[in-house]
Amino acid sequence: MATYQQLFDQVNSEISLADENHNLFEVCTKLSELNDLYFQFSYELMSELDYSNALDNFNLAYENANTFKKYYQEIVLQKTFADGSEELEKLGVLFKNNEVNQLKAIAYSNFSLALFHNINRNPGLAATHFEKADKSFQDLANKSGSITDKILANYCNALKSFAEAMEDFFRASFANAKTKCQRAKILLENIIEKELEPLKDEKQYKDFYDQSINLFKADYQTIKSYYFISDAKYQFNNRNFKNALKQFSNVVAEADLSLKNYLNSSDNENMKNLTWGEYHNYLGWQLLSEAEVFRESENWDKAFGNYELVRKEWENASSYYLLSGHPSASALQESVLNAALTVDVYQAVCENEMQLKEKISNLQNEIDELKERLFNAIKPMGIIVNNTQDVVTTVEQNAQFIQNIENNAREGVKELLGTLKDSGLDDAAKKKIETNGTEILQSKETGHKFLDKVKGFTKDVAEIIKNVGDIAGPIIPAFKFLAMLI
Repeated sequence: MATYQQLFDQVNSEISLADENHNLFEVCTKLSELNDLYFQFSYELMSELDYSNALDNFNLAYENANTFKKYYQEIVLQKTFADGSEELEKLGVLFKNNEVNQLKAIAYSNFSLALFHNINRNPGLAATHFEKADKSFQDLANKSGSITDKILANYCNALKSFAEAMEDFFRASFANAKTKCQRAKILLENIIEKELEPLKDEKQYKDFYDQSINLFKADYQTIKSYYFISDAKYQFNNRNFKNALKQFSNVVAEADLSLKNYLNSSDNENMKNLTWGEYHNYLGWQLLSEAEVFRESENWDKAFGNYELVRKEWENASSYYLLSGHPSASALQESVLNAALTVDVYQAVCENEMQLKEKISNLQNEIDELKERLFNAIKPMGIIVNNTQDVVTTVEQNAQFIQNIENNAREGVKELLGTLKDSGLDDAAKKKIETNGTEILQSKETGHKFLDKVKGFTKDVAEIIKNVGDIAGPIIPAFKFLAMLI
């Protein structure tokens, strides 16, 4: 079977020969035949996702249509054929077809360029050319009167909205992406249900319907998936992990649906591998969201188990992306492998949080133990406490009580030292009491430690004055005050 290049060479050779022989009718006939070849070849290239070469051939078809127009005008000007002749009538039909082909070439050129930018992750440029393709197909539909051209115009309009959504998605503007995906989803759903499905049983549109229905539905599933993905990413970035988990689960279900319903043919092997890549990619995100839910609920073992599963799913996604042969496969692989590297970060955060929670738990246990000891310590005093605030109040009251005793003890020591000179004690006894008392007053100790020192001082004074009789009389009142206080 001849290749397209051989067919092109053959027809071009026939055109050259006819031109040399000044057979303009044959030139126009062969130019029309060449255009049919260009379109046929371009459609096949589009089905193989080779949009760049498809674009080149649509452009050649446009140039070829212009060439046909020049030859046709020459025939008309030279009046090569008489009015009403069979040749002129046939050329008139070819001329009308040629006008449609010119518009068709423009429309499909814009469409191919839009798809080229789309698969190469340039959604901004894709949206621009989808908009141009929409207008071009509208012009074509107005000229041809074809329902299918009108459907393709509306299809490009839906894809324009989706491309705009993807531009927001790549900029991490997930809320805007979700809104535009919803718009694209509604547009494409209406096209499928209200424009394409009614053609199902009409014989003249059978080929168009068969070629379009699975493509449109697969695109619908993709848009619907990215509607969920956009919301899931928005929820994940805002740490609403339960909502993210729900939406990523929807994404995985949509990918599974596409694999079962629209990509179950061996003719779609590359697209099937691409979708398997998306399936494993977003299954990884689903598991990561679930891991974060486990982390927040302190289910550490399940969280760590999920982190390992995430890594495996993203490695699987990477393999399928490469197998797809998709033009953006390398970029998709790089993206998912970079995401896999972040799993270590999530694991480290989980590990640190687990350790922190353990420390907090230990501290709480220590606080509970201290509270229990405080309860037990004040219970013999007849003090009833019902909660922590009661304990705090009791401790504050006791602290104030001890502070008052300490202040009175200091005043008692000062008073005793003040009356010491009026006593009849010998100088050595006075010196000892004065030295010990002064040391207490200059002490930095407070609370119970200070009171213990005063207690020792009082015992020492008692030993000195117990056998001296009335000569200790002046210091006896201050001594008795300290003895009763301590």
